[in-house]
Amino acid sequence: MKKSLYLPLIFFALFSLSLLYGIGASQMNLSFFKKQLLWYLVGLALFLFLKKFFPFRWFENSKGAPFLIYLISIFFLVAVLFIGREIHHSKSWLSFGGINFQPVEIAKLGLIFCLAKFFSRRYLEIHRLSHLFLSGIYFLIPLGLVLAQPDLGSAIILFLIWFGLTIISGIKTKHFLTLLLIILVISIFGWHHFLKEYQKERIISFLHPEEKPLSYGYQAIQAKIALGEGGFFGKGLGKGIQIAFGFLPQAHSDFIFASLINSFGFLGGLIFFGTFFYFVSGLIKRALKARSNFEKFFILGYLIMLGAHFVIHIGANLGLLPITGIPLSFLSYGGSNLILNFIFLGIIESFFSYK
Repeated sequence: MKKSLYLPLIFFALFSLSLLYGIGASQMNLSFFKKQLLWYLVGLALFLFLKKFFPFRWFENSKGAPFLIYLISIFFLVAVLFIGREIHHSKSWLSFGGINFQPVEIAKLGLIFCLAKFFSRRYLEIHRLSHLFLSGIYFLIPLGLVLAQPDLGSAIILFLIWFGLTIISGIKTKHFLTLLLIILVISIFGWHHFLKEYQKERIISFLHPEEKPLSYGYQAIQAKIALGEGGFFGKGLGKGIQIAFGFLPQAHSDFIFASLINSFGFLGGLIFFGTFFYFVSGLIKRALKARSNFEKFFILGYLIMLGAHFVIHIGANLGLLPITGIPLSFLSYGGSNLILNFIFLGIIESFFSYK
C-alpha cells in the first residue's frame, strides 16, 4: 500500500505559510504570505486535476509527446534571454500579465520527460557510448541556455538530474570514469572562461565568509547566527532578532531553512526532516511499484531534482556549500518552483490512479 502524499504536503504548507506570516508580520508586510497561500491553492488544484485527467498512457506510448514538452521548455529558455527580466545579475524571469515565472522550472520538467522517455527506450542498450552521448546533448542544450542567463544554481540542478538518471540507467564503469574526467575538465575550463567574477566570489567566500563579512560573506554569517539563535525550541514566528530586524537577507526564500530553525528551533528542524523523508519514502515506493520504465525514470528524475534542491539549499544555509539561490521545495516563497512540484506530483499520482 503506497503512502499518502497529502499528510506531508499539509505539513509543508503549514511550515511555509506560518514562516512567511511570521516574517511578514515582523516587517509589517504580509504580501509574501498572501501570494504563497494563493500559489498553494493553485498548485493543489493543478495536482488534483493532473492526478485525475493527465493522459499518461498517451505520453508513455507516444514517441514525440515527451520531446514536445522538452522543445517547449527550450523555447522559453531562449525567450527569456531576449525579453526576460534581470534580477540579482540573472536574466531568468518572464512576465505575463503581471505574473512572473522562471522558465528554468519548465526546463526541469522538460528534461525529465525527455530523459525518462530516452532511457526507458534504451535501457538495454545504454552501455553504448553513442546513447550516453545523445542523452548528453539533450542535457547540454538547456544547460547552455541557463548558464547564459546566468543561473549557476539551476544549471547545477539540471546537471544532477542528467547525471543521476545516467547512473541509474546502468552505464559501464569505464564510461562513468570517462564521464567524471570530462566533467572535471569542463569545470576547470568553465571556472576560467565562463563564470562571472561575482559567481567566483560567492563560491570562494563560503570557505572563508569572515574575510568579507559585509559583502559576499554577509549572507552566510547571518544565516549561521540565525541558526544558532533558534536553539532547541526556537524564538517563535518572526520574533528572532535576525528576522525581526531584517538582518537575515532573503529570509523568505534563499534562507527559509535558517528562518525555520530560528523560529521553530532544532525540534522544528527534526519535524521537518522527518516529514521530508516520509515524503521521499512514499515517492520511492511509487518508483518501485511503477508499471513501466518510463514511469520509473520519471519518478526517479523528480526524486533527484527534489533531493538536489534539499541538499543544496540546506547546505548553503549551514555554510557547507556556496550560496546559489536554490529554493527549498515547498517551503521557500515563490510560485514557479511550488507549481512545478505540484505538477510533478499530479503526473506521478496519475500513473497509479488510472483504472
